[in-house]
Amino acid sequence: MPSGELYDRLTRVIFELSRKHGAPVFEPHVTLLANIPGAEDTTVALCQRLAAMVEPFSIQLTKLDHLNEYYRCLFARVLETRSVVETHSKARNVFGLQQELLYMPHLSLLYGHFDEATKQEIIEGLRGSWDLEFPVDRFDLIDGRGGPANWRKLGEFAFQSVSHRRTATQ
Repeated sequence: MPSGELYDRLTRVIFELSRKHGAPVFEPHVTLLANIPGAEDTTVALCQRLAAMVEPFSIQLTKLDHLNEYYRCLFARVLETRSVVETHSKARNVFGLQQELLYMPHLSLLYGHFDEATKQEIIEGLRGSWDLEFPVDRFDLIDGRGGPANWRKLGEFAFQSVSHRRTATQ
């Protein structure tokens, strides 16, 4: 999740679009991995393991886009850097999940089913630079059952920088 001024800016955009189009409100975020199976305590332990394997990196938003999918209705694309792709791959491996669909990192701005013209109109109204970047040094585990109003945070996991890791010789 972005933080600070960018978090506030994106939250305002999401809130205004949701209000105008009768869609759910949610926090700005980039999903690393969805539909993680298993018990909560096991999932938390695996999240801790994943956090220890990942170094902080940056996420760069590039352009606005849309699909005919509820949760990817309207979004800002994320530049698929090596760090972004490798972190997703590590997450899949830690949780033992196969790649079912192509991972397309993005930050959603609107959920719902809207026609092409409406989505194009929204994108035109959101002109300006979407070349935004934010640091990522942690991730949240979210219970995403039900709609966004029912989502709840189960934990926050800080990435461990290489300089803070101990080796077997230390």
